[in-house]
Amino acid sequence: ESLVRTLRAEVAEELSNSLRSLEDAGQHLDSDDEGMLTRQLIAARLDALASTAIQAGRTVLTEDEEQALARAVFDRLFHLGRLQPLLDDESIQNVVANGHDRVFIEYAGGLKVEGPPIADSDDELIEQLREIGRRYGLSEREFNPSRPQLNLQLPDGSRLFAVAWVCDRPAVSIRRHRFMKLTLADLVGLGAIDEGLASFLSAAVRARQQLIVAGATGAGKTTMLRALAAEIPASERIVTIETELELGLDRFTDVHPDC
Repeated sequence: ESLVRTLRAEVAEELSNSLRSLEDAGQHLDSDDEGMLTRQLIAARLDALASTAIQAGRTVLTEDEEQALARAVFDRLFHLGRLQPLLDDESIQNVVANGHDRVFIEYAGGLKVEGPPIADSDDELIEQLREIGRRYGLSEREFNPSRPQLNLQLPDGSRLFAVAWVCDRPAVSIRRHRFMKLTLADLVGLGAIDEGLASFLSAAVRARQQLIVAGATGAGKTTMLRALAAEIPASERIVTIETELELGLDRFTDVHPDC
């Protein structure tokens, strides 16, 4: 972690200088090009690290160690830091942290295990959450004693909720949405409902009946609502009213072209 922090600071400074030089020359990089430039800067730093180790007679990092280090640095700069590997694991359903070092991971099958720390301190965790709010909020998301809650949707559709200052330690909860795009037929295939219920629900949607989806946390309300929405004809205009964006129907223009 010490090496990751050092490399992150060095690469961030180089990246900032490079972007400033390009802007002075009238050039602007899009996010993909900026990411590619960052990976090149990280690779150059790792090469320099290896050269220094060889000259000093120290053992160099293995290829796997270098890849892990490069990924960790990139995640700090562009993704969710030490939370990112957890979100990259599709078998993980929920992540809960009570402070930076009390982390619990819940897998899709119901298994719950203790996970690795997601920061080196609670203060670092709060700073990381502030950066996530700035990066992924639709607008600037403040996270401070006067605004002690952070609630937003991550790029993969997951829901992040964090709270601090009103409890002993900052707490984070990330709910994964494993099924962003699905139909009632998919729910039948998963064993969630049978064909008779699927036919009834499909008819109810197409008949424009009012439906209420209710249930406990994690019961599958959002998943069911996405499946119901898939029954809405593509010619219809859809408007969703959400306190926090979560459904993500507009992500799939083949199913919902006018959302």
